[in-house]
Amino acid sequence: EKMDFDSDAEPHSSTHRSLRFSSIRYRMRKIQANQTFQYIWPYKWQILKIALISLLFSVCVVLFASQEETHTKYPDVVGIQSDIPYSKTFKGSGKYVYIDQQMVLPQLFPNVTLWVNTTLEGRNSYDDQFFIYQNDADWNFDFKSPHTTEDYTIRRYIEIDNDSIVEWRLTITTDASYTVGAELFLQTLGWTARVEEVIGAVILVIFYIFIVFDWVHRTIAGLIGSFFGLALVSLIHVRPNFESVVTWIDFETLGLLFGFMIMVGIFSSTGFFDYTAVKFYKLSQGSIWRLTTFLVLLTAVISAILDNVTVILLLVPITLKCCKMIDFNPIPIVVMQSVFANMGGAATIIGDFSNILIAENETIREESHISKFFLTFLLHMAPGVILAMGAVYVFIFLRWKKSISKKSWEFFEPNQKFTKEIAIWKRTADKIHETLEEEKAVKQKLMEYIVQLETKKMKSDKNKTPRQSPLSIRELEEQHPITDHDLCLKSAVVMSAVILLFILHSLLELNLTLAWISIIGAMMLLLVSGIHEINEVLEKIELTTLVFFAGMFILMRSEQELRLFDWIENTMKDIIQEAPAGTSREIVTVLLIMWVSALTVSLVGNIPFTSTMIPVIIKLKQNPELELDEFLMPMVWALSFGVCFGGNGSLLGSAVNIVACGLSEAEGFPVSWKTFFVYSFPCTLISLIVASVYVIIFNVLLGW
Repeated sequence: EKMDFDSDAEPHSSTHRSLRFSSIRYRMRKIQANQTFQYIWPYKWQILKIALISLLFSVCVVLFASQEETHTKYPDVVGIQSDIPYSKTFKGSGKYVYIDQQMVLPQLFPNVTLWVNTTLEGRNSYDDQFFIYQNDADWNFDFKSPHTTEDYTIRRYIEIDNDSIVEWRLTITTDASYTVGAELFLQTLGWTARVEEVIGAVILVIFYIFIVFDWVHRTIAGLIGSFFGLALVSLIHVRPNFESVVTWIDFETLGLLFGFMIMVGIFSSTGFFDYTAVKFYKLSQGSIWRLTTFLVLLTAVISAILDNVTVILLLVPITLKCCKMIDFNPIPIVVMQSVFANMGGAATIIGDFSNILIAENETIREESHISKFFLTFLLHMAPGVILAMGAVYVFIFLRWKKSISKKSWEFFEPNQKFTKEIAIWKRTADKIHETLEEEKAVKQKLMEYIVQLETKKMKSDKNKTPRQSPLSIRELEEQHPITDHDLCLKSAVVMSAVILLFILHSLLELNLTLAWISIIGAMMLLLVSGIHEINEVLEKIELTTLVFFAGMFILMRSEQELRLFDWIENTMKDIIQEAPAGTSREIVTVLLIMWVSALTVSLVGNIPFTSTMIPVIIKLKQNPELELDEFLMPMVWALSFGVCFGGNGSLLGSAVNIVACGLSEAEGFPVSWKTFFVYSFPCTLISLIVASVYVIIFNVLLGW
């Protein structure tokens, strides 16, 4: 505040000096207070964040522990006929009765029409007789001419308005002369069942706050978010036991990553990635734009031949090595590789896990003729993918026009040897556990040496002058040779065999999954390499990435249990039904499937949402009111574009993004959610707009 001096005081009087010194002391105290606040506030905010997260976690622990653990949620599997009805009695009180009923029709009598009727009865506490409580027509199935074994599922939440009911009985009858299979799960729920979709959305919002604002590491966020989901599923439904939760994890994906990480770790120890990085730099002739173009297009092309996660595991290490050599920030290139891997993988069945899930569905394969499905998928998806990649390529050229015109040596740092050496010694020091006095002494010596190197680097930074000539290729080749030719050859042979099996997996329908191929390849390479220091190999496995995937799978399954995906499905059906029949409805359908899938996938990941959406589009085709019975394949193309291109919407959108960012972080270049979003989301919008126009013109208007 401005001091009010006494106008009558003499300029050099004691009163004037006292007021002046008081003003100076006040200003100094204010400056010191501001500096103290700026110094202390980050620590206070960090403590506040930890306290808030700990409070939420403690509440979830109490909710989880207060629920009694039940047996695994296995449904009743029964068979019914016209003379063998099914009836089950169960007790329970609550606000809702939850019924999950799935009917399985075998391919036995293709020209038979049959019906299945479901009736729910209740018994009051003061009466021994059951009375009909619910016999809604929506529960009844009316089947005609099933050509294949098909599943029909209904899920019902029946609100209970009679508090005196203490026992329920569900009866299923049919006029079928042969056995019709049924799976049933029955449960009474409390009032929270009515708002479980909202609760699921709130969990997702909290999880994204942790990720977007970097409150905690994304691996910790994945673990905490998964437990939040488990706690609320236990509160609303039943608490699953540990064995049930483990089955929620997709070990197919984790096994593929685990095996390939071992192989890549062994391969990298031979110096192959460093050597290849030098060759890539030589091809780019020192141009950052040429290097970026070469890497992203190579990633896109190989992703159409091989699954894109494997491609990222192979090419991103080369990118990181190459950028380290020329002292260029690799994050933009790594993000663009992820973007083009997701787009390139959309072109074929084997390029992306989402497409593999689509291709494994029997109804979709039969609609497109199984023997020609690979070629049909390629012919319909590849042109749209190429157009989208061209548009995105032009966009990144315009976005990077100021930096891509530079040569690599303009970014080169003459004292980068200090940076590399400091990073190596820091990693070495972090691995010392300090259990023994000798270990503490060694770590202390290492830390003193690191301080000396950092001092030398700071002095060198002051006198640093940019290099004005290209890096010597011969010098780089001498610095980064293949160090173990024998192991490099063995690794190349084993990994080539694994990649070949990956390609043949979908074409020849081998009896080995991708996870088994990857793990068998890892065991074979460990065997032929003759490695005895197994800990050195295991240290190269990105455990943070694997643990994050496990947490994400549990979180997404919790969202399914809380019916968040069912709400999205029902909302889509209502919007499609409101559209006018004919071409307008078809356009609305493909756009809705594509954009809703893309936006949802960017939040929850493409693998769990694809599994949810495949039955949805089949039900849309089978719904006679929508008149989309001949429109299945355009919906399939729209779904594939949506889940693959939508995977670029955020860091959590696809497994490719998580693996690429995990590899980058391991090399000292962490990629935050915000950084990835800034680079990738515009590319997502551009590719979706191009795909939308492509699908509307060719698949809807031209009927291709």
